[in-house]
Amino acid sequence: MATDLGKRSAAPERADESEVADMRSWWLFPIVLIGSSILAAVALVVWGSWLEARLHTEIFKALVQGVLVVGFGGVGSFLVKEYNRSRDRVEHRRGLLREAHKDLIHSYNEIKRLRRLLRAQAMHPTYHDPQAVVYRDSYGPLLEQLSESQLQLEDYVRRIKGNHDIYSDPQDLVENLNRAENYVGNLITEWEDNLGLFQGDPPQRTLTRLPALGCFLGDAKTAFKPCMADPMATVLDALSRAIAACV
Repeated sequence: MATDLGKRSAAPERADESEVADMRSWWLFPIVLIGSSILAAVALVVWGSWLEARLHTEIFKALVQGVLVVGFGGVGSFLVKEYNRSRDRVEHRRGLLREAHKDLIHSYNEIKRLRRLLRAQAMHPTYHDPQAVVYRDSYGPLLEQLSESQLQLEDYVRRIKGNHDIYSDPQDLVENLNRAENYVGNLITEWEDNLGLFQGDPPQRTLTRLPALGCFLGDAKTAFKPCMADPMATVLDALSRAIAACV
């Protein structure tokens, strides 16, 4: 059910190379401007008296002012713009990280909520009874909602792969999200394969015939924690640290 997310696409890498080239071109301008301004200033210091003696006073003053304003003033303006540009990039990255953190917390909490509802509403007599049965009328709608949460995890895996320069360790995030998504994906596959096999009045199926569901509803320490809670905690902690590091 889950998509193979282990391989990185070449497109983002090419985008990074293009961004590096743009940054080099961006910094070439101030370097040339600063160098030209310094050379012009040195020329004025060395040959200032000679130029002043041969040029009209007002022309000489205008020349000096031009060097100062165009040269050093242009550099100062560039630095201010670059500072604002850098700050905007940081704010944009922080906003994306916060959005990811918020959305993934919501998805994780929704999965936990649906786990509890399945335990409480879809089982008879209880989920830990050896003869437990699953009622289709509760199981179907709750698995449909769980499918939405699984798709949200899939969506964030694609977002991270497509914008890996935003994240500190995108491969680790993808691997952990993939673990959680695969775990829920097994439940969705089982739901698709078994929903039409429920029988009786009301339609039901023994929990033993739904092993993925039994694993999902069972002891948290043996399945839910290592397959869902732990990888999600790793992802959320990494995003929190990345947000705090955006300065």
